[in-house]
Amino acid sequence: MGAKKRRSANPAEQQHKELMALELHLERIAKLLALLVIKDQPQNSQIPFLSGAGFSPSEIAEMLGTTANTVSVTLSRIRSSSGEKKSSER
Repeated sequence: MGAKKRRSANPAEQQHKELMALELHLERIAKLLALLVIKDQPQNSQIPFLSGAGFSPSEIAEMLGTTANTVSVTLSRIRSSSGEKKSSER
């Protein structure tokens, strides 16, 4: 008596939820593959690789167990040193 029927999600909502779950799984797979590729590299090589693969500083920091600030500083130093090399090559 008085039992409420559970309202089922409409098909569009259900599809959206499934797509969001799939996206989360794909992001995890991408992170695991990236970590597999860089596992034997020093951190100063890992960071630019992951950045070039499209990961944000906060994502890289989480993957490497460091801070987003450390990642940003490392990337900034790499950019500065490569800019200095380019200008000295002229």
